[in-house]
Amino acid sequence: MPRGVSKSIEERITEIDSKIADIKVKQADSNAKFKSKIDVLESQKKELLDADRSAKLQKVLEVADEKGMSVDDILAKISQ
Repeated sequence: MPRGVSKSIEERITEIDSKIADIKVKQADSNAKFKSKIDVLESQKKELLDADRSAKLQKVLEVADEKGMSVDDILAKISQ
């Protein structure tokens, strides 16, 4: 545009709307990236918690086996 010619209100509103749309796209991309990173971390956390739980259950089974108890005996005891 030549100097001294100002844009119409409609043109300025269109430009602002375009900038808002661009920012929203960038924000959505950013949110998706963060969600992806959070999902990976949550998955890693779950794996660790599952491994810890499995190790503890294995220890319970080992102790029960040492005491001559079966899984059914354990379930009966803790269900009382």
